Amino acid sequence: MISVQANGSQPPLFFVPTGSGDCSYALGLANEMDIDCPVYALPWPSFDEVRPLTLEAIADQVILAIKEIQPQGPYRFLDTHQAESWLTQSPSAC
Repeated sequence: MISVQANGSQPPLFFVPTGSGDCSYALGLANEMDIDCPVYALPWPSFDEVRPLTLEAIADQVILAIKEIQPQGPYRFLDTHQAESWLTQSPSAC
């Protein structure tokens, strides 16, 4: 889990990595968004060609990481496609 913005009074926002596992976009977007909440970039497990992870195994790992930060929901997620909409429509809402 990468802490992009550590502080805020609202529940955390979790950035979902791209399909390639890249979460570098979260740093720039968090700076562009006027938000009052902690922001985290979710981890994306490395792929092992010998024993590839199932989608369920990836979800289990990500859920554990989220629950370390916020034990109970509701949860807020943002991916690259949602982030583009967010910035063009309502950059001050969190």
